[in-house]
Amino acid sequence: MFRSRFSLLFVCFAVLLATSLADEDDVDMAANTVTIRGNDTSVRIEGNTGTIRAVHHEKDDDDEDDDDDEGEMEDFSDDNEGVLTFQIDSLQEIDSAGNPVGLTGPSKKKHGVSSLVSQIEKYTFTQLDNSSTYQGIPVKNVNLSVHLTGPNASVDLQVMLFLRDGNVTFGNETFSVKSGTFKFNIKVSDWKFCGGNSDVCTKNNQNETGQYLDLALSIRSQAEEPEEIEESENESAEICVNDDPDEKDDCPKIFNMGGNSTMVLNKGVVTGNNDYVAFPTGYPKFETIRGLVKKFTFRIPRFNDTVLIDPSVNVGSYIPAVTNPTNKPGGGGHNAGQSLHFVSYLLLLTVLLVTCLADEDDIDTNANTVTIRGFDTSVRIEGNTGKIKAVHFDKDDDDEELEEEDFEDDDEMLTFQVDSMEEKDSNGNVVGLTGPTQKKHALKSLETQIQKFTFSSLDNSTTYQGLPVKRINLSVSLAGPQANLQIQVVLFLKSGKIKFGNESFNVRSGTFKFNIKVSDWQFCGMNSDVCRNKATGANEIGQFLDVGMSIRSVAEEPEEVDDDELPGEDICVPDDPNDKDDCPKIFNMGGNSEMVLNKGALTGNNEYVLFPPGFPKFERNGMVKRFVFRVPRFNNTILIDPSVNVGTMKISKSGARHSAVESPLFFSIVLLLCKLVAH
Repeated sequence: MFRSRFSLLFVCFAVLLATSLADEDDVDMAANTVTIRGNDTSVRIEGNTGTIRAVHHEKDDDDEDDDDDEGEMEDFSDDNEGVLTFQIDSLQEIDSAGNPVGLTGPSKKKHGVSSLVSQIEKYTFTQLDNSSTYQGIPVKNVNLSVHLTGPNASVDLQVMLFLRDGNVTFGNETFSVKSGTFKFNIKVSDWKFCGGNSDVCTKNNQNETGQYLDLALSIRSQAEEPEEIEESENESAEICVNDDPDEKDDCPKIFNMGGNSTMVLNKGVVTGNNDYVAFPTGYPKFETIRGLVKKFTFRIPRFNDTVLIDPSVNVGSYIPAVTNPTNKPGGGGHNAGQSLHFVSYLLLLTVLLVTCLADEDDIDTNANTVTIRGFDTSVRIEGNTGKIKAVHFDKDDDDEELEEEDFEDDDEMLTFQVDSMEEKDSNGNVVGLTGPTQKKHALKSLETQIQKFTFSSLDNSTTYQGLPVKRINLSVSLAGPQANLQIQVVLFLKSGKIKFGNESFNVRSGTFKFNIKVSDWQFCGMNSDVCRNKATGANEIGQFLDVGMSIRSVAEEPEEVDDDELPGEDICVPDDPNDKDDCPKIFNMGGNSEMVLNKGALTGNNEYVLFPPGFPKFERNGMVKRFVFRVPRFNNTILIDPSVNVGTMKISKSGARHSAVESPLFFSIVLLLCKLVAH
């Protein structure tokens, strides 16, 4: 076991080193911009417009000698001819003949946004994650999102900058990325097409049906007209990685952007059900409008929930790594990565080593389960049911070093499962049981009414609000309500403070959280979704969604407790010590475990909405124990954020057990590795 851990340590160190050697990033709150930097590529994202700008370090006009001064900033201005820019310009729904639809008719929605930047509020950024991975390759990533008021839909941009070479897969296409490649996934959610979900569009008294969504991406490039090229014409390393060398359909389109830059555009999209759907023939395509505006158009086939487009860009020349490069005269041969301070290495190495020294994880495809492990906590997620099981290592009856956890007979195991969803009116009565709508507004037993959940890839070396974590997501489509459920499981590997809405609280090494995200739930009385009371025939209005979560705990009835009643460190971290509203609810689950439940939820617009008084609440019906979250009516998505501290939090005393990260050996290894890198 020590040998495997030691090997894993050095694999993890290599990943971190790739991250560490990249330049530092900038978050400018005043300008509402985020700049992420790789070894020779910088990408700036403008939150006010959604414009993405990219430069290769050698493209800076003042950088003719390629000898960057340490404090020199990139030139992202329009005066720099080497800058590439990308911006979503418009979205327009069209019919099968390519004609715009939804311009008139009884629908209150707009089915086109002709100038996105002039019709939206500014984008909202997520927190920058500069030590994450994508399909096993180290990346920096930041997301930004905006709500489209007219179509009542959402656009998300997921920007990633690769820090190492490798291969990635999107749908049926596999292609190579380089250190310095960046991609910006474009995700459109909740677009309701003409002719769907009672969204009626008419023209000349004829109903219209939307078959495609044209998404236009305006660009700036050195090439006057970027041309599609064969890979053999590309001067850099190969991009295509076909499963079958004779099968060209597995290779995306490659466009020459000028200045030794290329843009890689896939030939299809991925839907919310993870289906790969090809664009119509000829798309994506490049066109110039009135000789001035250059843009790519993606013709997206009609979709039900979400759709994902995946452009990638190789910025500037690709220069293979050189062994023992010759330093320039004058002692200035250190690159930007070598000029990073020793403290930066120490912090980054500490984060990574914390991740590496946690136990290994298991993915069992036959049982459709994933098990993630921390220092003293294991969490198993069952894909067939969505059930989450958690055990503390000390809780296993007969713990030996190589023995697996007992997820079956452990009396102190905790379990959690989203059990039901019911829409309620303002009086708490169930609605949507009858009426002309084809949708169901309640799922009384989720497990019996769904297909199995779909797992994302496990990410065991990422961060959450700056803390090292392991993370995996699972999702399922709810056929009745035509909505979606996603559960985002995060296991913390280090203690620290996190924030959700207006509430700040401490997490511990071994705390895990499972965000519950509900998307696309259409309430009674919303968007022509008519529900009628069976007894009176009156129209019903849905005001709340009750999400039921069944649990298993040591405590017969988990009770809400004050923070000062619990042993160990405080959970609550209020901004104002006298303001208790900033502290979430804490429930004693028994067995020295606690559950931390926030007093509100986050909407898709990042607004924090309080639950009604008394919620979340615990209730028991016979043998079934559960918590109920009463979520106020929402338009797009809602996020609930339970956290669990599993088992006793050990406080280090003389003679007490220490974790690996507290040992002198740990810091000796860190210091040694850092000095080797620094010199």
